[in-house]
Amino acid sequence: MSDRAVTQTDTAARTADVDALVAAFEATLAFRLDSFQVEAIHHLETHRGVLVSAPTSSGKTIVAEYAIWRTLGAPPGLRRAAALPGHVFYTTPLKALSNQKYRELVARYGDDQVGLVTGEHTINDAAPVVIMTTEILRNVIYDEPERLDLVGDVVLDEVHYIDDYPRGTVWEEVIVQAPPARHGKAPAPRT
Repeated sequence: MSDRAVTQTDTAARTADVDALVAAFEATLAFRLDSFQVEAIHHLETHRGVLVSAPTSSGKTIVAEYAIWRTLGAPPGLRRAAALPGHVFYTTPLKALSNQKYRELVARYGDDQVGLVTGEHTINDAAPVVIMTTEILRNVIYDEPERLDLVGDVVLDEVHYIDDYPRGTVWEEVIVQAPPARHGKAPAPRT
């Protein structure tokens, strides 16, 4: 079999696996995923960074929620392989948004599965999913880079703040300084 045929076979198998993940995730929702959400999930599952840009209330957050579901809510056979880091860091630009997302996810998954770090509060910061302000993540990248070894997905919610003076540089730093993909060890953080 030629290298090209093997690659096409591998790609088809990966696509079928991702399609099964999409179907399982979609079954947990009260609506069908839009094509841009399915496309973003396919990219996440092939270890590509994703930037979702769509109008307000169009469902961008569903892509982030997929990463959290894959870590906490997916049936055991569909969760990330134990050899790959599966933690999720979910950032927001404001403490109030971090607190809101924390309460929402704790209600869904339990307080033992979700943490919060805002500068004012640190709750269960070793949890599989940690909600934090973007500035906290920037500080982790510089001061505690080993914490990222367990992280498979990074969500930068409200990434449009990259255009905010003077705070936008924080988003730039996170995107530029996030560690690269460590093939065989972990996927790169995703934005």
